[in-house]
Amino acid sequence: MTTALPSGNAFRPIARELEPILQVLAERGAGREGHGRGTVLGHLTGTYDVLIGWGQPEQVCFAGLLHNAYSTDAFAGAMFRPSERNVVRGLIGAEAERLVHQFGGLSRNELFQTLGSGSPSGRQTLSLPDRRGGPALKLSSRDVGDLLVIYLANVADQACMSDGGPTYWLASASQLAVLAARRAEVVPPVLDHCRATVSTEAEEVGLEAYDTALRFVAQDRAAAVEWLELASQHLPWVGEPLIWLGALYLVAGEAAAARIAAAKGAMLMQKWGTPWDKRLKLSEWVGLAECLASRRNEGPTLAAALDAVTASPRDLVLALASLATPDAAARYNIGVDKPALPPRFRTYLARQASDSETRVGVSMYPGLTARPWHSAERFPIARALENSARAIAQEFAALRPELFCDEAEDIARTGRWSVLFLEKNGVRRDEVCNLCPTTAAVLETHRQEIGGAGVAYFSCLDPGTSIAPHRGATNTRLRLHLGLEIPTECGVSVGGVDGHWQEGRCVVFDDSFIHSVWNDSARRRVVLIVDLWHPDLTSHEMALLQWIGG
Repeated sequence: MTTALPSGNAFRPIARELEPILQVLAERGAGREGHGRGTVLGHLTGTYDVLIGWGQPEQVCFAGLLHNAYSTDAFAGAMFRPSERNVVRGLIGAEAERLVHQFGGLSRNELFQTLGSGSPSGRQTLSLPDRRGGPALKLSSRDVGDLLVIYLANVADQACMSDGGPTYWLASASQLAVLAARRAEVVPPVLDHCRATVSTEAEEVGLEAYDTALRFVAQDRAAAVEWLELASQHLPWVGEPLIWLGALYLVAGEAAAARIAAAKGAMLMQKWGTPWDKRLKLSEWVGLAECLASRRNEGPTLAAALDAVTASPRDLVLALASLATPDAAARYNIGVDKPALPPRFRTYLARQASDSETRVGVSMYPGLTARPWHSAERFPIARALENSARAIAQEFAALRPELFCDEAEDIARTGRWSVLFLEKNGVRRDEVCNLCPTTAAVLETHRQEIGGAGVAYFSCLDPGTSIAPHRGATNTRLRLHLGLEIPTECGVSVGGVDGHWQEGRCVVFDDSFIHSVWNDSARRRVVLIVDLWHPDLTSHEMALLQWIGG
């Protein structure tokens, strides 16, 4: 039996012309103002595309296209003043504008909490305050359904990590979807037509399994298959794990299984109308699926191509491109006429050039051992830091509190996370190092291990502080922690594997895996953090990476 790939989303025709609306949005600065990983205009058109793919009524689609026109409780950049409601009505129609006005005036948390408490029911009108200070907003059951669908599309379009990789949002979105299904005129086709709920636990396991799987594609394909199958088992509503499985099944000589997995993956992705893993566009993912479904006996060739895959779906694009057209890989390569460059460094440069066009914010180097935790014993600097741990702890204790500042990275957290850098981006901070001579001396002695790998700093978590799941920007470095003040009830999870600190001891992990940190105790947690070069890199590769700022 042949498994056909979906050719596209069937949706209700939209009568109103789109181009004049986009022109006005551009004139109002939507194409220049940043939003997420792109622009406001990109997010608005993305939300509109999702709603179109879901077959939503015209007024809902156009409300999604201008959903933040009057600002929202999460976006302050209004493009239209309240006195310009007639202008917006002229662009998208009265019904769509009314939804936009409601969307901008609502506190979404208040709406969700009200609905979660069981109100309203049937045809009951819901009255909620307008956050802008106007009269209370009167929402019919249909209004509530339409607004929830717009909220759902809004999240689906933009939810991702800084590099476009998937993040945690399906569990909360599924709760909205169930509420929307009771009221919306057209129920979105995702999540079993909004009947399925995703548990937080299932999402955590599925996302971590997917992220881990991509690290094993090149070095242990059997393990990669197991991780991807686990991801698909816990998150059967997303298609990307299935497309990766299609590639691995094909490598294993299971062409029929590859076609089925690829076709199902593409079908699920087109139901969403936007990728879950946004490191590729929807059209690119579907193109991958079509390429896999058309293959029969090219598993060995694809296996060789997959040897360069690290943790990015962009690698799969390159692998299949080289499979489909023998000379296609050259189009992505840089410096192929310079054999002095290590082959995997050339692959890395090619990926950097490709990713720069798609604003990918992550840098994965091919051929490096991928595992969440590494043995600290193999790193001489770890032994040296442990031998000097008491003196380093005393130097830390003598530092003035005002020297520390809040960690500036855009990572969600509760509580306070403060830091003091000794080195940042490979640059030594003399004023701090002079206050910590023992610490600075160990760093200098082991310069070859740290080089320009990244940073060295003291990191403090106040009591009750937790750091949301996140990941570092590259696998070329590992992160060492020396425990200085370690209470009970604190820890770190890397790639789904929990770890703990001990005072005076080092741990080493790969922070390009998804990881989270918590301090549930009543005392602060303090560690010294030092970035190390990945031990699989040669000295030549380290020098090249430092030269290009990688």
